[in-house]
Amino acid sequence: MFDTKHYPRDECKRAALFFLKSISSGEGKTETTYNRQPSRKCLPDLIPLRNLQLIKVTSEQLHFVPGKALRRHCCDIVPSSSDTTMDVNIRKCKDDELIAMHS
Repeated sequence: MFDTKHYPRDECKRAALFFLKSISSGEGKTETTYNRQPSRKCLPDLIPLRNLQLIKVTSEQLHFVPGKALRRHCCDIVPSSSDTTMDVNIRKCKDDELIAMHS
């Protein structure tokens, strides 16, 4: 599958890119961290989420049961002590929680 969205020539209008930095697991949890691509030479007002530099994603280890359909998971944005970091927690969806697919 290819992403066919318009790719702006003006690099200041492009989406911010984050790259996988690390993966760790233990005590029934997995944590991945993503670093932002070094900032471009744009006016500060034009950079989306200009302070965000790191995304940390935490999840309980997922247990897949052979022969059973995979289930979607939900997430929460957790308050962070820093304005440069976003913490995301992946979890099982609660009963009657709506799941929407965006295209």
